[in-house]
Amino acid sequence: ASPSPCVGEGVTLTAESGELTNGPGFYFNHADCYWVIVPSAGAHAIRLQFTAFDMEDGYDYVRISSKSVDGGDTLTTIAFLTGSTIPATVYSVFGGDSMVVKLFSDSNTNRAGFAAHYEMVASPSPCVDEGVTLGAESGELT
Repeated sequence: ASPSPCVGEGVTLTAESGELTNGPGFYFNHADCYWVIVPSAGAHAIRLQFTAFDMEDGYDYVRISSKSVDGGDTLTTIAFLTGSTIPATVYSVFGGDSMVVKLFSDSNTNRAGFAAHYEMVASPSPCVDEGVTLGAESGELT
């Protein structure tokens, strides 16, 4: 059998935190790699922070999906990432859901790929002051 085109590909990650990467050097042509991150407790969410990102824009991508805790095979896309800008932090959709990270490449240009750090967090909400009642006459929401 030929080696996997991605480091640690195809495994289920259950540690409280860890690293994901396609490996040293450029990713392979026709790569179709995935990693599944499973939260350690049903109430936890998953935070994924990219430290490097370089995919052939518009052709190669990283798709991040949420997989329901009920064990179904349905995936809900959270983010579809391509290009060379380091993406914003990504969170799992619902507490307890697994996060599936997939790297796909076509048959042409190869790039460095990605590196990311994942971590279990107490709340899936990435919003600052979420749930706060706003009482001022004016303000700014971002």
